[in-house]
Amino acid sequence: MELPVDGQKDEKQKTIKTYRVWTQLEEEALIKCLKEIIPQGWKVDNGFKVGYLRELEKEMTKIFPGTDIRLYPHIHSKFHVWKKDYSSIVSVLSKSGIGWNNTTKTIDVEQEEAWEAYKRVDTNARTMHNKSWPYYDDWCEIFGKDRETGEQAKGCGE
Repeated sequence: MELPVDGQKDEKQKTIKTYRVWTQLEEEALIKCLKEIIPQGWKVDNGFKVGYLRELEKEMTKIFPGTDIRLYPHIHSKFHVWKKDYSSIVSVLSKSGIGWNNTTKTIDVEQEEAWEAYKRVDTNARTMHNKSWPYYDDWCEIFGKDRETGEQAKGCGE
């Protein structure tokens, strides 16, 4: 079955909204591409340089010739969803009573009251508990800010 293209009109002239379901292989390839462009100078202090998405699209096309993955809306959307999830995880892990299980890559709620209070602050958190975040370590490398060095330095998730 062929899915409609974004913006295509149906019989009643309503705009049909579609989304792309990424495979695990495609997500892993995008993570790899993001990690590869960082040492090439695409990452700057507070994000990425203009044109990084176009570079990612080129790299994804090399990995998956003939793919329908495009800069807009696919790569742009995936990148921003990941960044939002990463920011929420970092924020929630800074709260007392909430921890990280590195084996299952899940958020551990040690104090239910702390979790309930946090959900009121971050609406994205409602769906985060009991969900695995297998790319969190990768996101730390991709989205994390430059960290301190020395004895007092803490890594992502510490």
